[in-house]
Amino acid sequence: MKSRAPAQQKGFTLVEIAIVLVIIGLLLGGVLKGQSLIEGSKVKAMVNEYRGTASAINVYLDKYRAVPGDDLLVVAHTGTGTIPTAATGGNGVIDTGTWVGAAAAAAANESSLFWEHARAAGIVGGATGGTSSSSLGGTLGVTSNLARVTSPAGARGQFVVCASGVPGSIAIQVDTAMDDGVGNTGYVFGATQAGLPIVVATGATVYAQTTTFTQCFQS
Repeated sequence: MKSRAPAQQKGFTLVEIAIVLVIIGLLLGGVLKGQSLIEGSKVKAMVNEYRGTASAINVYLDKYRAVPGDDLLVVAHTGTGTIPTAATGGNGVIDTGTWVGAAAAAAANESSLFWEHARAAGIVGGATGGTSSSSLGGTLGVTSNLARVTSPAGARGQFVVCASGVPGSIAIQVDTAMDDGVGNTGYVFGATQAGLPIVVATGATVYAQTTTFTQCFQS
């Protein structure tokens, strides 16, 4: 009896291998493109939050001739709100104690009152109170107190908007979009995050991709 020769296994042709490689390349490209789009949307959201917070100060100023958080006549202007401490209230700046925008509204901390006053006036949204979160989930605060926020030489904006929990990869792109892309120069700068509440007293620092920063924008 004659034994049958085993059937020869057919391998992939070069054309089939090329098609598989093309498909894999398209899938990888799609994933990378998707990640790039997600990161780009985060950068755009942070840029809008920095500029929007700074703009809220100007809108309130135009409407009431006072700075939100520093407004001694907030109740007369908006019908509600905590009046800042008389010692610092009404001086045209947003004074803070030991933190920036990370606790309930308090008369001695105008950074917290900023959000309360601006919300009472209908200028910014969000829950009532003295805190606000950024689109990245960190704390968003505003101050004029440069003892709290040590900025680079040459940056002399009156108000400083800061966000905690900003990844280095995002911080670099935000700085590039708004300023010079360098963490320790210009009007947008980073400081190594030392936890919450936001206290940026160590000065500006160079960005690193893998480090999380508190990032500030002087307006």
